[in-house]
Amino acid sequence: QARHSSRRRPRALESCVMDASPVSEGSYAREFYDNSIVGYLAVETKDVADITEIRGYVCSTVMGKRSPPPGLDTCHTSRAEVPYATEWGQAVSAMLKYRSHVEKSTILEIRRRGTDESEIPPDWFRSDGEKLFIAPPSHVLDKKFLSTGQFFQRGTADYATAPCPFCQGSLAGLEACRGQVGRANFIRNAFMVSPCPEEKCIKAQVQRQRRLDDPDNVRKLYHACSRATADLIKRSGGKFKCGSKGAGGGGIYFAHTPREVEWKAADRGGPSGGAEYVVFECTVRMGRGYEGSRDEDHMTFAELIQKGQYDSCILDRGGTGYPLPPPPVPGTREGCHPGYEFVVYSWDQVDILGEVPRDPVSAGF
Repeated sequence: QARHSSRRRPRALESCVMDASPVSEGSYAREFYDNSIVGYLAVETKDVADITEIRGYVCSTVMGKRSPPPGLDTCHTSRAEVPYATEWGQAVSAMLKYRSHVEKSTILEIRRRGTDESEIPPDWFRSDGEKLFIAPPSHVLDKKFLSTGQFFQRGTADYATAPCPFCQGSLAGLEACRGQVGRANFIRNAFMVSPCPEEKCIKAQVQRQRRLDDPDNVRKLYHACSRATADLIKRSGGKFKCGSKGAGGGGIYFAHTPREVEWKAADRGGPSGGAEYVVFECTVRMGRGYEGSRDEDHMTFAELIQKGQYDSCILDRGGTGYPLPPPPVPGTREGCHPGYEFVVYSWDQVDILGEVPRDPVSAGF
């Protein structure tokens, strides 16, 4: 199985989730799970191929002017250094401050270690108050340190005939913008979940982003998988990929507590199947949660939108009812109550805080 505002600041999470203290704006973030991401750089989507495949990120040799280094015709910025941020939202906001006309942008991950295993020298890193920069002497940050973060391309059969989830209109001709799991494309200041050009759909994505960024809509939840799968997640930059089926459809599944994943996880036979198992503690941006029944196996991202602008699905596996009780739900500690399940359908809604110890049901229960 496998965010605008505040995704992935490389520092420890402050106690700030629904079942802990309230989150202050911009603070629910975590250390990078793979420990190689330095930060984020927002660029115009049209420049991505030039930056990541050809020239790298080209700065100016003169601050405030478009004066490219010798041998190059153009710059990507009028700054003499590479500006970057530790959160998606900061990166996008910084770019839009100077390029308010930009509709489509893409987040590039700056990797400390390049594709050839060389590292960005420590003395290249600069700061000016809260502003962060990388200052390569050549005024070019080599493409080997930059990545779109995409780790999986869905087959066209997964979405070729799927309409826009917001307006149900055709997305024919926009196939190249779809199925790029791990790549964070933005439309204005919102994570793009549909390339639909209709203004009402763009506004719907901005509204979705606001729901996800609302601290009251963030939960600390748990996901378990085999060590082999965890290693794949780590190599992807800590990103999840939706499964193909489940009680809540093909999504990314979470439990209230580490105890409950002991009977919910199914990867490679589950925790009792003999494989080494890992439990992830995650922040999950639930947005507006749909309060479902025990099974909602037909559920999809698009169906949630059509039901009333929902962003996630909650499964009441034990028939306990709503409102959702705080964890642990009575009976789950003893393993005699299945608990609730929480399902999201887009990888941008999840950040891994880290691995936590397993909590199996004690013998005798």
